[in-house]
Amino acid sequence: MDRIKIAAAGFALAVTALIIPAAVYGQSAPITVEGELERPVAYVSYADIDLASDSGLKLLRGRVRGAATRLCIHSGAQPIKLVMDGRACFAEAVAGAEEQIALAAVDRGTRFASNARIAVRGARLR
Repeated sequence: MDRIKIAAAGFALAVTALIIPAAVYGQSAPITVEGELERPVAYVSYADIDLASDSGLKLLRGRVRGAATRLCIHSGAQPIKLVMDGRACFAEAVAGAEEQIALAAVDRGTRFASNARIAVRGARLR
């Protein structure tokens, strides 16, 4: 009986891990990745988000985290150094975008939609 409960809990956790990030990182506008090979950049659009609301800011932060994940975190088994480098890259990318998010929230409504994007920068590759 305990094995069934553990298996059910594991299944629920796996489903949650797959569904929640898809909803939080939802991106209706494309994310453009460009830049030098040593420091990639992803541009995250917020033209379709109401930055006057807490839910809009939460959605934008989710998009930034999703872009940082795509730039920095790689799936599969890796040596611990690469895993730690990926986490550091992710933290740096999210922190670097936070100032832009704050400026976007202050400037809401004053930017043209084509300029409504955040630059998420990955860490320099060693």
